Amino acid sequence: MPEVIKNNSDVLFVNHEMIEEIKYEALQSSRHMARLLMHLSHEDVVQEMLIAMGRGCVVTPNSAAGKSESLQVIEGRLLLVIFDLEGNVVKEEEMAPVGNNCASIYRLNFTPWHTMIPLTEMVVVHETLQGPFENSSEPMPSWIPSDNSSMKKFIQKILVNSKLA
Repeated sequence: MPEVIKNNSDVLFVNHEMIEEIKYEALQSSRHMARLLMHLSHEDVVQEMLIAMGRGCVVTPNSAAGKSESLQVIEGRLLLVIFDLEGNVVKEEEMAPVGNNCASIYRLNFTPWHTMIPLTEMVVVHETLQGPFENSSEPMPSWIPSDNSSMKKFIQKILVNSKLA
């Protein structure tokens, strides 16, 4: 199974076995991430994904100007970090499944620059984005590192400075 699994069924039920398979693929991936695209097409107005991220996963800060996004943590813990336009952290929120005394769902009615940082060995989330999918034509801000090594240092600095350190 590849890092990106595409659904081709009009009716999709996600069960424990599928989640375990996605987690396994994330552990095998050099990026420590795998996703199940639950929608059928990049043109769908609702884009839903089940995403598994191992602790070593580095999510480059991203934004989808003019679009909304929501996310629910299914398993594990993560740190959601929201940045201003200059790259300063303006909000960080620890997230975990319902019943863990943390936020379990977020809804962004606009999509500021943000990233997710896994805090446990494995994190599984259900993410919903406003479609259709478009590769951002917006240039990356200069504060976002352009190479993997610098990005890992950038993420580590956020963790060290976070309230969770």
